[in-house]
Amino acid sequence: MLSNHSNQKMMIFLRVLIAALITIHGWARLFFAVPAFSGPADLGGAITDMGFPAGLALGWLITIVEAFGAPLFAWGRFIFPLGLFFTFIYTMSTIFYHAPHGWFSSGSGSDGCEYAVLLVGSLICVWSQYIPARIGESRLNFWRNA
Repeated sequence: MLSNHSNQKMMIFLRVLIAALITIHGWARLFFAVPAFSGPADLGGAITDMGFPAGLALGWLITIVEAFGAPLFAWGRFIFPLGLFFTFIYTMSTIFYHAPHGWFSSGSGSDGCEYAVLLVGSLICVWSQYIPARIGESRLNFWRNA
């Protein structure tokens, strides 16, 4: 955990902002249908089309964790495991979906990876502050000494 009170407040702000974006992403897919994937089943189909097994189950898992896990993340609960989950999911979406569309997400392009990369970097900044002690500080000092 951060020791400086001002840094702690800014990290909380970043965590809540990230969680709000992820929550909206999950709720949009779950309740409102967004253009790219009209629901968890369509996300699952896209995951299957990319060559991953159990696409439908993964589509529902990702949607449920985004919609209901991200508010827990904002509230300060399960930050490390949820952060790892979100980092993995958005890294995979960057590699398999956004990167083939180029860099830009708006302006001169669409669906690019620029904001996905920013989201992944921001997630790492947050969850790296909450690494459980039992994992072993000696293995993770590179995060803190960078």
